[in-house]
Amino acid sequence: MYKDFTAPVVTKPDITHDWFSDKTGLSVSRTDWNDTATMVWFYNAPTKKAGHEHRDNNSFSIFKNSPQINNSGYYWSYGNPHYVNYYMRTVAHNSICVYDSTDRYTNWGANVSNDGGQNESPTLMNYNEIFSAAAQKGKWVLWGAGNDYCYNIADAEQSYDTAKLDRFRRRVLFYKPNQVIVLDHLHLKNTATKQRDARFILHFQKKPSINGSITNSQVLNHIETFNGHDILQTNGNGNVAIRTLLPVNAVTTRIGGSGYEFYVNGVNY
Repeated sequence: MYKDFTAPVVTKPDITHDWFSDKTGLSVSRTDWNDTATMVWFYNAPTKKAGHEHRDNNSFSIFKNSPQINNSGYYWSYGNPHYVNYYMRTVAHNSICVYDSTDRYTNWGANVSNDGGQNESPTLMNYNEIFSAAAQKGKWVLWGAGNDYCYNIADAEQSYDTAKLDRFRRRVLFYKPNQVIVLDHLHLKNTATKQRDARFILHFQKKPSINGSITNSQVLNHIETFNGHDILQTNGNGNVAIRTLLPVNAVTTRIGGSGYEFYVNGVNY
């Protein structure tokens, strides 16, 4: 199709600001169709539907003028070490990881990084396998939208090892134009005998600032833990301010910088 760049600008229709695809598990909501709009999308696939997968159920992203909370990693070669150890894994998305140092993760039968995230599911070879028990990955409980909100409730516990957790229900409320509330109900199993380090993952385009003091500097300027609960990032003409409300004893660890952009369990992929 040829585009005539000399044609006069026409008024675009104000189509719906909220969209939900229950079969693929994708909710997209925006304030308007202007360049300055805020957009929030939330993803939770009910079933696996492809020969390969991204382990990103119950993840979300926020765009305001520029990416503010975004997915991490990049695609340059299918199946390379970055792809299987980071790009397609939960740690590269804004979801939950529950780390246990004894865990073993695989991809196409080969050992991959231990990110504490969601499990591999069998490769689908035909249409009917979509409905198999092994292909079930998540469940949508509720989606609703109005003039000033979009509300999502979804379960993703089927995406994780059943010995690790049996509950991961995420509620995401986009209260337009500029507030997003994320509430997670996480129930961990075997906590008395197993390591269960629950981590709420967020990815930023620019280095965020965190209030409070540094309580642990594992790698100076690259892996630093703070006792503060407030995070601020400015990217482009937009910004995002985050406050952790619960749990009250949570700590915030900032990981990044040159050589630590795609860091998983001691290795930068």
